[in-house]
Amino acid sequence: MDMDKSNNFFIFIGLGFFFYSHFITVLVICILWELMNEYYKTDKTDISSISYKKINIQEKLNNIGTNMISYYIGHYIRNKLPL
Repeated sequence: MDMDKSNNFFIFIGLGFFFYSHFITVLVICILWELMNEYYKTDKTDISSISYKKINIQEKLNNIGTNMISYYIGHYIRNKLPL
């Protein structure tokens, strides 16, 4: 697990802890997160290069799934603590 993915994991755990029960909103945030991540990996001067670059869909779906699981972990921790 590289540093970028571990940071995403802890960010989404924090989102799950502080903004619990917003699963659809977090799914939209995950998709936008992946789009922005793809944008910053490409040449920032040419936005059309995103459409021409081969995007690994399986990797993106895995990242979205990992982010949603980490959000659920934060949500679960929040529900187990007596706050």
